[in-house]
Amino acid sequence: GFGHIVNTGSIAGKIPVPYQAVYASTKSAVISMTECLHYELQNDGLQFSVFCPGNVRTPIFNGIAPPADSISVEEAVEYIFAEREKGSLIIVFPETARSIDYLYREKREDFDKIMEDLADERRENYRTKGTYC
Repeated sequence: GFGHIVNTGSIAGKIPVPYQAVYASTKSAVISMTECLHYELQNDGLQFSVFCPGNVRTPIFNGIAPPADSISVEEAVEYIFAEREKGSLIIVFPETARSIDYLYREKREDFDKIMEDLADERRENYRTKGTYC
């Protein structure tokens, strides 16, 4: 066999994000599944990657403005193809997503402060707006 499958995870599947427990859990499962399949099927000629973006401007933002750091679908696809050619298994994009992933792994106190502040902001949004946005 041959081929390359790119699954869609999320940066939320690599780091804990307040008020996104279910979403983050499902995306974490996609990442883990992709890594498992990579090892299980590479000898059969199948390759796998998992794309772990930050915010991508898609209909998921229906009715609300996408965050300023969001990327277009076209930017995402271009980056995925470039990383796939390099043989990347886990593809994290854009830079803001890579930066927060780095903080989570390497500078945990800084990461914790950012997430605690985000949790406070989202908690207040739920209280006043009925949504975390």
